[in-house]
Amino acid sequence: MRGSAPAARVAALALAGLILLATGAAARAEPAYPADAAVVTTLTLDPAGSQPAGLAVNSSTGRIYVANAASDNVSVIDGAGSTVIATIPVGRAPRGIAVDARANRVYVANSGSNEVTVIDGESNKAVATVPVGEEPWDLAVDPSIARVFVSNRSSGTVSVIDGRRNLRIGTVSVGDLPTGVVVNPATGRVYVASSGSGHLAVVDGVSTLLIATLPLASGSSGEAWDVAVDSGSNRVYVATPADAGDAAAGTIEVVDAGNNSLIGSIAIPGPAEALAVDSASSRIYVGGSSDDRLWVIDARTNVVTSAVGLGSGLSALAVDPASGGVYVARAGSISLSLVSWMPGVTLARGWTYACYFGDERPLDDALASARGHVLAVYRLGPDGGYDRWFPDQPGLSTISTVRPREALFILADDYAPWLQEPSRAGGDFALAPGWNSICYSGESKEATVALGEMSDQIAVSYGLAADGAWQRFIAARPELSTMSYVRGFSPLIVLIPTEQAPESEAPPVEVSEEFLALQAVLEDRIRNYYGDVAICVTDLQTDERICVNGDALHRTGCTINMFALFVVMKEFEAGRANPEDWAYWIKIGIGHSSPPQVAVFLEGIEGSLAEAVRKANELMQSWGMKDSLYAHVPGYPEGDLRDNILTARETNMILAKLYRGELFSAEWTAYAIDRLLDIKPGLNYVLPLFLPAGVRVAHKIGYYQDSDGWVYNDVGIVMMVRGDRQIAYAISYLSQAMPSEYDGYISGAELSKIVYSWFDQRY
Repeated sequence: MRGSAPAARVAALALAGLILLATGAAARAEPAYPADAAVVTTLTLDPAGSQPAGLAVNSSTGRIYVANAASDNVSVIDGAGSTVIATIPVGRAPRGIAVDARANRVYVANSGSNEVTVIDGESNKAVATVPVGEEPWDLAVDPSIARVFVSNRSSGTVSVIDGRRNLRIGTVSVGDLPTGVVVNPATGRVYVASSGSGHLAVVDGVSTLLIATLPLASGSSGEAWDVAVDSGSNRVYVATPADAGDAAAGTIEVVDAGNNSLIGSIAIPGPAEALAVDSASSRIYVGGSSDDRLWVIDARTNVVTSAVGLGSGLSALAVDPASGGVYVARAGSISLSLVSWMPGVTLARGWTYACYFGDERPLDDALASARGHVLAVYRLGPDGGYDRWFPDQPGLSTISTVRPREALFILADDYAPWLQEPSRAGGDFALAPGWNSICYSGESKEATVALGEMSDQIAVSYGLAADGAWQRFIAARPELSTMSYVRGFSPLIVLIPTEQAPESEAPPVEVSEEFLALQAVLEDRIRNYYGDVAICVTDLQTDERICVNGDALHRTGCTINMFALFVVMKEFEAGRANPEDWAYWIKIGIGHSSPPQVAVFLEGIEGSLAEAVRKANELMQSWGMKDSLYAHVPGYPEGDLRDNILTARETNMILAKLYRGELFSAEWTAYAIDRLLDIKPGLNYVLPLFLPAGVRVAHKIGYYQDSDGWVYNDVGIVMMVRGDRQIAYAISYLSQAMPSEYDGYISGAELSKIVYSWFDQRY
C-alpha cells in the first residue's frame, strides 16, 4: 500500500531499505585517518641489523622480514610479540625482499653479490642461492605459479626464477635502471619501474614476454623508483619525483592495468621513493628518505588524506593485509616502525556499513559527533527485516538504543568522522539461526580463523570491501570465497543454518531403491563436472525426493524472481491488485527473464522494491525455506548487495508444494504454473532442451557470469501425459563456478534428460 502524507513518504523511504541514492554503492566503514589517529610503534632490530632497505610480511605466519643492507643479513620479527626471533646471514648489500606465503619461502635480492638468497620460513635458514643479473634491486613473487621476478638495476633486465627448483629460467630486457617490481597475482602480469628509461614495463609472468612499455607523464621526471598494484581495482601505482632533481616533492602515476594506459597522477607534498597499497582499505602509502612523514592517500579519490610523523625518513614500506598495519623501514637506522590506527569510523557520503563499539546508550547520543550529517540508520533485525532511526522523527523510528558490537547501516549527507569511546563491557551476544548482523572485535586474522573463533556454525559471511562490493566467505567452499581476512571492528552479516525438515514440511517419504539408483547415476555424472552443481528431484506421484548437494548454498541469477511472481500473486489472490493490469510486465519479467519488468510490477504492486523483497523473504520462510535468501531483485541491489541464495532442496520443496496446491488456491496455482509455462522459446535450453515435444516444463531460468565462473540455474515442474493420467516431477538444477556458459547450461540439460528417461521408463 502506498502512503499519501509527507510522513508516509519518509516511511516509504524507510521501507525502501538501504537505497544507495546518488552515490550508487555502500561503503564499508574504514578507520579514520586524522594525524592523531595513527599509533607509531618503534621496533629495534638489534645491533646485528642496520640500514633496513627492504620489508616483506607473511600474514599466514605473522612474521616480518627485514633486509639489512649494511649488515648483510635479514631480521625475522614475530609480529605478535614485536621481537626479533632470528637473524639470517645472506649475500652482500641485500635490498629487495619478498615472501611466497603459500610455500613459506623468503627471497632476498643481494645487490652487492648479484644473487638471490632463498630462505625457508619454517627453519629460518638459507636453503639456496640463485645467480641473477647485475645489482639486483627488488623482487616480487607470483605464488600461483611459484615464480620470482628480480629487477637487475645495472643489467636493465628482470631475472625469472622457478621457485620450486630454485633455478633461473629466463631473462627479460625491460629498459635502463629497473628498480621496483610487482606482480598482480590476479592477472599474472609483472610491472617493472624503469628509472633510467622513464617508463613502466609490463611483462607476462607465464610466457615471460615483454608486453608493453608505458611512458610516464611528461609532468613528472620520468624517474620511476617504486611500483605497487591494487589487485582489486587492477590499478598500478608508480612513485616518481615530480621534477628532475627535486627530492622534496613527488608524484604517483596511476595506470589502468586493464588497457595499460596512464589515467592520472597524484601530487605528493614529500618525496615519492617507497610505495605500498592496502587493497582492503583502498589506501596508498608513500614516503622517502629525506622526509619524516608517511603520506596516506585514498585510492578511490586519489586525494592525500593525511600524513603520519615518523621522526626520520623511510626506505621501504610493507602492508600487513591481515591487520592493515604498515611497516616502515627507517632509513639509515637499526629500527623500523609499525603504523597502526586507533578505532574510529569515517562515514561516507551515502550509505556506510559501520560498527558501534561504545557503551550501550541511546542512538541519538551515540551518534553525537556525526549527528549533523546522519539522515537515517538501519539495523538488521532477527526476523530478517530492518529496524530504523531518523533524526527528530521518533514516530517513524524503531531503534532507541544501540549496544556494543552492533552493526549499522548509516546514511549520511557528507563525509563525517564518527568518534567513539570503546566500551569495556565487550558486548558479546549469541548468534541466532538465520542471518545475523554483527561486528567482529577480535584481532585481524584470516577469515577462516576469525569466523571459526566466532562460531563453528557460521556457513556464510558477507562483509563490505572499501569499494562498496560485498565480499563473501563460504565455510564449506573456500574456493568460492572472496573474503580473505577479517579485520578488527569489521561489520559482518553471517548465516547460521537452521535445522533441516522445518515444521511446515511434511516428514520425508521413504525413497525406493529404484529412485536411489537414479540418485547414484546423477551423483556419478555430477562428479565428472567442473564447477559446483546441485540437483533435487521430487516424484510428484509418490512425494519421494532425491538430492545431490541439495543443501549447498547457491547464487541464483533471475531464478530468484520466481518468488517475485509468488509475492504479487498473494496480492492478486487477496484481491488487493488486478493481474490484468500487470499482465504485460509479468509476461516479460518472468517469461522473458527480464529484471527491469520485474522491478516495475514489484514496485507498482508493493509500493517499493524493498517492501517486495521483505514480503518475499517472509513468504519463503513461512513456507519452510530457512537457508535461502531473496536479498534484492537482480540488477537492482537497493543497498543489499549480498548474493541471492537458493538451495536445491528448498527450491524443490516449494515446487512440490506449488504443484500440490499448498501455496495458493486452485485458481492461483493454475495461474502460477501457466506463467512458468509461458516462457520465451529462446530460454528453453536447459531443463527442456533434450525433452521430447509434448512434454510441458513450467520453469524459471537464471544465469550470469561471476568472478569465479558462470552461475546457471533452471528449476521447474515437468509434466507429461501417460494415457489419461498426467505424470509430473519437480526438478531443481543449480550450478555455480562453471568454467563456461556452455558448461553451465549443457550440464543441466544432460541431467534433465537422465531424469526424464527414468520417469519415462517408470511410468
